[in-house]
Amino acid sequence: MNEKVLAESKRGILGRICLILFILSVIMGISVSITSGGKALLPVLVAYIVPTGLLALLTAPVEMTVTTERVYGTGSWGKKVDLPIDTISSISSSILGGIIIGTSSGRIKFAGLGNKKEIYRCISDLLVARQKTHTAVVQPQAPAPASAADELAKYKNLLDSGVITQAEFDTKKKEVLGL
Repeated sequence: MNEKVLAESKRGILGRICLILFILSVIMGISVSITSGGKALLPVLVAYIVPTGLLALLTAPVEMTVTTERVYGTGSWGKKVDLPIDTISSISSSILGGIIIGTSSGRIKFAGLGNKKEIYRCISDLLVARQKTHTAVVQPQAPAPASAADELAKYKNLLDSGVITQAEFDTKKKEVLGL
């Protein structure tokens, strides 16, 4: 197996910004808590620290590698991922510099990628190439021509069941026999 790396994720600026915002909100929470005697800590937690912390968690640990055979890395919220290309059914982009990969068992999100367009293009190209090879391999077989006897038997069954009239049967019989 000659697996080649096509693209690797680069940490996007969004991940850095979220981490900086989280650190700033913690510092702000500590200073507000000290100046208010601890009374304003809960509103600061709810309004700043928790949302920025969640954003930092969402974007910080994301890593992604695209090879000719698979996509692997760490998705949003630290979820480890190793997907063979054949299991990927779709790809889409999302806000926050993200990519969403669809599989038969669900969607996997990668947020905060600095080179989202490059990774999207690589995966999309792999999916298109796979589709072309499946289309080339699976060619529909033309049905074998039915014999005159088979055709006549089919029309006789239609006549006997009342689907066609005797005149229609006679016409088809002449067509099949070439009369």
